[in-house]
Amino acid sequence: MKSPFTGKEMTIVNELRSMTFRKESFNVLMHFYKCEDTGEQFEDEKLSQLNYNLLLNQYREKYNIPFPEEIQNIRKQYKLSASKMSEILGFGINSYRQYENGEVPSQSNAKLIRLANDPHELRKLVNLTKLEKNDKILQQIDKLLIEQRQNKLEKHLLHYFFNTSTPSSFTGYKSPKL
Repeated sequence: MKSPFTGKEMTIVNELRSMTFRKESFNVLMHFYKCEDTGEQFEDEKLSQLNYNLLLNQYREKYNIPFPEEIQNIRKQYKLSASKMSEILGFGINSYRQYENGEVPSQSNAKLIRLANDPHELRKLVNLTKLEKNDKILQQIDKLLIEQRQNKLEKHLLHYFFNTSTPSSFTGYKSPKL
């Protein structure tokens, strides 16, 4: 990026700064352009977004708030629409979609989303919600529960027979598939 004052190419500088998100301060390694001649600092759209994401990531990690990809994967494993997932969790109609697109959920909503990752817990939430056609949702939950039991049994058998579930020379450097 060229300096608007001198027209010379500016360098990207990193500096640790305190930033606030939801009334809480975090130390973030900020990225910005610095004009060598004037000392002025600038951010373009990319650096501004990077700095903001670094702040959000620290907040998410501190409070165990799922990242957008995790939120999408939770919903997709049940083959539900974002609006249907919002309804099950008791959010506003578009809340879940917004969380999937990067908006940071509140800590209480984040806990509900984490709970929904467990099919047993989602079943409880579905039963509390008076949904039409919830049989399809319950069937998908049952399917996931069966898969979980099979995976748990497979891991137990691997450990029992091979005393490990990690690849080794004994397993041909692969996890044995039973």
